[in-house]
Amino acid sequence: MLKKKGLTLNELLAIIAIISILAGFLLPAIMNASRRCRPPRGCINNLHQIILAIWTYTMDYNKNFPMVAGTAGGAANLDPLYSRYLSTYELGKCPASTSPVPTTSWATSDYAYNTKGGIGLTESDAPDTFVLGDSAIVANTTAFHSYPKPYNVVRHNSSVASIGAGADLTNAQSVLVK
Repeated sequence: MLKKKGLTLNELLAIIAIISILAGFLLPAIMNASRRCRPPRGCINNLHQIILAIWTYTMDYNKNFPMVAGTAGGAANLDPLYSRYLSTYELGKCPASTSPVPTTSWATSDYAYNTKGGIGLTESDAPDTFVLGDSAIVANTTAFHSYPKPYNVVRHNSSVASIGAGADLTNAQSVLVK
């Protein structure tokens, strides 16, 4: 009679232990790779909250967007939003950024606001007009916190999107002023 061979309990436990050790080595690497491939959702969520605050502001102030400060460069002033429409300055910091959390002013945030050449936005602007974006778009074509990942922008129609790092950012640089 032939005897059927099988795995002993010790052999089975050894196989399970080896597979567990290999999985322990591979899972952190896989998780890290998938995290790097994803666009930073925190930035997009922050931009969405800020655009909602801007639209709420416009409803309260007769369809006028937040005013543009009177500096020569037309620096944007979204500080009035923080007293009533935004709960914290932490929304001005992209979670993937290495910069500190703004504590007293929008000027130190990771995002830029469209000053429209010092005139300011209006409700009748084109739907694809940039309202907010990564401040790195303004400074140059290398983002502080997202390069080589996509740049985050908010358009006048309240759509929050990521545009490719290789995209033509001439329009964004001309309208987004920090």
